[in-house]
Amino acid sequence: MLVGLWLIIGMAERAAVFIATVWMLILIGLVVNANPLVLTDPYGALVKDFCLIACAITVWTLAPIAESCGRGGAWEHLSS
Repeated sequence: MLVGLWLIIGMAERAAVFIATVWMLILIGLVVNANPLVLTDPYGALVKDFCLIACAITVWTLAPIAESCGRGGAWEHLSS
């Protein structure tokens, strides 16, 4: 939960994404080890986790672009 808050705040996005994704992959491994039938469930948590990993890849890719544009550049224009 704290890593999620860390990610929402926007400080060190890449580190937060890395920690959250690694933790999620560890949990996926534990669940699959305990119940291999999870791999065949099309509506299970594994599919949702893959969607979260895709979001993590997007954040990882866009983090340097956001840093080069300055923090909150678009939000500063909206608030003024």
